[in-house]
Amino acid sequence: MIDTDSKPLSGFEWVHWIAVNIIMTDLSENASIDLSAGMVQGVNDFNTIGYGGPTPSDKPHTYVITVYALDAKTTLKNGFAKGDFDAAIDGHVLAEAQIEGVYKP
Repeated sequence: MIDTDSKPLSGFEWVHWIAVNIIMTDLSENASIDLSAGMVQGVNDFNTIGYGGPTPSDKPHTYVITVYALDAKTTLKNGFAKGDFDAAIDGHVLAEAQIEGVYKP
């Protein structure tokens, strides 16, 4: 899940949550905490592992959630960076889907 209207020090979109090797078909509220054993999670731009929710105070922000179907599990471990994710899925994406939402402060 990224915020396309915020730019962290890296200059790219703000990462709120990044996870791989998810073994469930339904992600309930608090899944990054309650269901963490069923996935591998990366570091977000709050510099924590797991989900960091929307917090804009300046204007509406667009959030994009992308789900990828891969041809194999990744070898990433908890705490991976977005760049590690991009490299790990390169050449392994079978399909992808996105949904966007706008959070208004």
